[in-house]
Amino acid sequence: MPTYRWSEEALKRAAQRSISHADVYTVLAASDTQVVPGTNDNTEVYQQLHSNGRRLLRIVVARQPDPQNRTVIVTLYDTTKVAKYWQTSND
Repeated sequence: MPTYRWSEEALKRAAQRSISHADVYTVLAASDTQVVPGTNDNTEVYQQLHSNGRRLLRIVVARQPDPQNRTVIVTLYDTTKVAKYWQTSND
């Protein structure tokens, strides 16, 4: 399993949004997690449905590891905009 470094932004957002570290690690490790390109070439997004498919937890990570070879968790959020972000096989 990869090792992770939390950015200050990710720590702040997790606290503000009451998202546990355990939930984040579950999404990062789960086999049913989607991994999609981020908004720029430097990031990708790990996302997983929850709350009976009504919500989506999205974790933005840097594509390149830090100098200690850890994956950097850039930010994260929980959203109801499932249709906007979840990719189906027809996308």
